[in-house]
Amino acid sequence: MLRGVVSHRYSAARIPRARTRWALVANASSKSERPPEGRSSNKGRSSNPSWWDVGGRLNDAVQRDMRSEHGYLEHESPPVVLFDKRSDFNGRVRVVAHGPWRSLRFNDVEQGLTYVHGNWNDAVVIDDGDDGQKQSSRRRTESTAVRGFKPAVVGPRDGEADTDVLGYFYLRAMAAAAAAMCRLDEHLDLTKRGGRVVCVGLGSGALPAFMARKFPTAVVEVCEIDPVVAEAVRGFHGLNPPKLLGPWGDKPVPGNLPPGVGLCMGDAGEFMEKAARAVERGDAPLASVVFLDAFDGAGEVPSHLTSKDFLEKCDRVLAPGGCVVINLFNGPAGSVQRQRLETIAANLEAVVGAVTTFPVEFPVNVVLAARKERADGFGDQEDPRFTRKELKSAGREISKELQFEWDAGHFLKKAYWVETEGGSSFKERPAGLSLNPLSGFVNRMGTAMSDEWAREQEQEM
Repeated sequence: MLRGVVSHRYSAARIPRARTRWALVANASSKSERPPEGRSSNKGRSSNPSWWDVGGRLNDAVQRDMRSEHGYLEHESPPVVLFDKRSDFNGRVRVVAHGPWRSLRFNDVEQGLTYVHGNWNDAVVIDDGDDGQKQSSRRRTESTAVRGFKPAVVGPRDGEADTDVLGYFYLRAMAAAAAAMCRLDEHLDLTKRGGRVVCVGLGSGALPAFMARKFPTAVVEVCEIDPVVAEAVRGFHGLNPPKLLGPWGDKPVPGNLPPGVGLCMGDAGEFMEKAARAVERGDAPLASVVFLDAFDGAGEVPSHLTSKDFLEKCDRVLAPGGCVVINLFNGPAGSVQRQRLETIAANLEAVVGAVTTFPVEFPVNVVLAARKERADGFGDQEDPRFTRKELKSAGREISKELQFEWDAGHFLKKAYWVETEGGSSFKERPAGLSLNPLSGFVNRMGTAMSDEWAREQEQEM
């Protein structure tokens, strides 16, 4: 994913840590009468329903949240640089550890995040100093890469990526949108039919690894241009072979790939052209989903990856009814970021099909999904786009079936349908809801970042 979007997408050195979002809830929960594992005891009061266990449910919510973007930002641990190397494509590439979290950074911009197995609360650093002495990570400040980093208590899976964890909220929105839209198209359900998923940009490998774990019969292909990024992910994000295979040699898109994640090194434009030709020759299957989450060392999406030419190549690879899902920077109405987003939405609509937008909890990001029209025009379906109700229901079903740690429906319940009038305008309206188009309230709805939020973030900086 050449990711490039943190929760706040600011200088990595300024990312806030140890925020107290859950502190009061956690403290209140810890004082309640409950067993050590955090669930309140119902002994002696069996007449109470399960929902009565408020302390236990809050504690469960705290534990789930600590494996999310909130948990990463709140983790009370100093940074430890595990990898630091110059790249011809992205400048300085680093992997920084914060407890169990591994942050991929290009220069000062955070690009990806994984969560690894092991108890890292009292991890030990093997320093680069001449004396070779070990020191607690809690006494270390971020500087150059260390020679070693290991948990105080060693376990068999230490350092291996926990691929059930998808920390970033925008990645959850991308995965949820793709899974739900494929579920709602009876020909492309990833849980029943497997299928092919193409990721443009590796990032930390979190999204392709998550998709491969939750949809084990699917083929997940990743195209990455930077060998230094691949080295960092293999060595320090816990995605070692056989989970991250490749490269696959001279033929980037073999016709018969094994399920799991495969990595192809090279330029995304060349990769997608070869992929399209392989599909047209009958050497490779059509893709159900194409993910685009590619950012460079300056934190920008390479312009050629959002051009009509590149999107046309994606469309040639995509199955009818399939979707292109893109992560982009967001901004207030009228900002450079919103203008770029609106241009890309118009390109998607013109090349692939109808566009739906999804807001993200941290509104620095916004997710776009374009669905390719089928030859039958989607049969009796009046609109090729799916409503909020349909998306939320499908997302919730998938979450329960596949045991997501989070509710995919939650990330889809505020979807918007995009109307560009052939590229001459940009309007968002709640997906599937009938509202007066002349209403001033409707015109204020959408995924644009609020001016208040933008001002708050500038003040924090």
